[in-house]
Amino acid sequence: MAVFLICMSIVALILVVSVTKYMNTYVVDKIHDVIQKLELIAKGDLEARVDIQSSLEFHELSNYINQMVQSLLNINHIEQHANETLRIALQAADPEKSLKIVLECLGKFLDGERSYIFEKNRQDGDDNTYEWVADGITPEKDNLQNLSPEICRNWYGRFRENKCIVFENIEDMREQDPLQYDNLKKQNIVSIVVVPLYDNGKALGFYGVDNPPVQTLKHTINMLRIMGYFIESLIRVRNLVRNLKQMSYSDHLTQIGNRHALREYIDNMDQNDSIGIVYCDITGLKRVNDEKGHEAGDRLILSACECMKKTLDGYALFRLGGDELLAVCNGISEMESWKKVKNLKEKMREYDVVMAVGAVWKSNAAEGGSNIIAEAETLMYKDKAAYYAASGIERRK
Repeated sequence: MAVFLICMSIVALILVVSVTKYMNTYVVDKIHDVIQKLELIAKGDLEARVDIQSSLEFHELSNYINQMVQSLLNINHIEQHANETLRIALQAADPEKSLKIVLECLGKFLDGERSYIFEKNRQDGDDNTYEWVADGITPEKDNLQNLSPEICRNWYGRFRENKCIVFENIEDMREQDPLQYDNLKKQNIVSIVVVPLYDNGKALGFYGVDNPPVQTLKHTINMLRIMGYFIESLIRVRNLVRNLKQMSYSDHLTQIGNRHALREYIDNMDQNDSIGIVYCDITGLKRVNDEKGHEAGDRLILSACECMKKTLDGYALFRLGGDELLAVCNGISEMESWKKVKNLKEKMREYDVVMAVGAVWKSNAAEGGSNIIAEAETLMYKDKAAYYAASGIERRK
């Protein structure tokens, strides 16, 4: 019995030593290795990797930790690219250019074929307002204006729930969203990621990337969500700039261009095109203001403006002062130019307005838009003087 107990004690001791050695070699040491790697990762070394294959459990733990590190790397990569995109975009002169830069940077970074922004219009349709396409890809922007509200109705339903649109293959939407499927199919889209854009909690549109690599869709979603806030801000700034420009370039009463708008229009027009200038002065405006009040004077100005709009439709109209209106007919033929002037003079009776008219036509604007306008203004004053002489009315009364 004593011998048996001694043998059992020896066997137990051997087992303890063996188990302890095994635990130290295959468990404790491996756990220590894992802890060391985690300490490196915690200090910011995202190149560290865990590779322990001694057991299925350690193999799974290694894979889990490495996936976590890769996710951190992806987030870091997204953050770096987002910061670089913001830096480049903010250097642009205006928000319009910034939006285009953002789409280009995103399209290239996400390896997409096309990136774009859609915005709701006043008819509740959707307009493709901005677009970037990769080399060799056909632009679609011109074909995607005022899309019927029904096409994107399902998408906006998801946007109200703050959800994105993600499809590895648009064939998956064929049954549930046939209108959108047909729309995307025509554009040769296979995979797609679309993120909503909001203003005060309401979806004002969306932006997205066509045909990004399927294996990076999650990465694409994260990047688009992050940049979405910046794009929303750029759109708000763009709208503010547009409103300010509209206010500074439009005549408050008639809503046609003012002197600032005329200057910009002349500076940007093609100097090689033919040009017709029609310079008008509303005769008797001061007398109407003095005798009937400024509201009557404003109605007279609006009548004169409507008369010009009717006869010079399609050409640029400007109000230069209280009683001076101007039309710039870029690209008009000489015959058409004189025909327009004749129609204008005949139309004045219908609108119960009298205007002195000075008109000039040139085969091109090589001598300068301002000089041509000055020539038309001189002719207008001659016409005005002739009118007062013929009518016997004392000027300015």
